[in-house]
Amino acid sequence: MKQADIQVYGGAEIPDHPMVALLCSEKCPGKLILDTYDLAKLFRKQGVTVISGFHSPMEEECLRILLRSPHPVVW
Repeated sequence: MKQADIQVYGGAEIPDHPMVALLCSEKCPGKLILDTYDLAKLFRKQGVTVISGFHSPMEEECLRILLRSPHPVVW
């Protein structure tokens, strides 16, 4: 079977890093929202590579937090 070609924008080594997927519901209880903010800040601080579609409002907020670091984000 022939391998598929992949186009990469950014570092081609990013897929070699361990990643954490972020999936959030459109509707979340307040406590979960606060916990998710804290988790996104922790990921940013620790340099965790996060992968997500960043479609839900909570995912979009996490993307804003994660993009304030030099660490890779995949979307």
